Amino acid sequence: ARQIAQTVNAKGIVSFTLQGSTALRASQERPTVPVLAITPFKETARQLAMSWGVYPELPRSGSFGFSSDDDDLTTVDNPHVSAADG
Repeated sequence: ARQIAQTVNAKGIVSFTLQGSTALRASQERPTVPVLAITPFKETARQLAMSWGVYPELPRSGSFGFSSDDDDLTTVDNPHVSAADG
């Protein structure tokens, strides 16, 4: 992500992430531009706030199919994840 951001002269790197791994991977490269991490989970946003160059953002409730009551991935309508797996 760092090399691409430099090549295209990007103002920032935007990453949608559920658990933070995508934004953390971009942050590990120490890009010269900020990493905007969009996540629907408050706990993930709090953890990402401690990462180098990462600015977490919580979307409004209801965006991306998540509500403010969702606290884990098993609440998402995902046929590959069942409540027993969580």
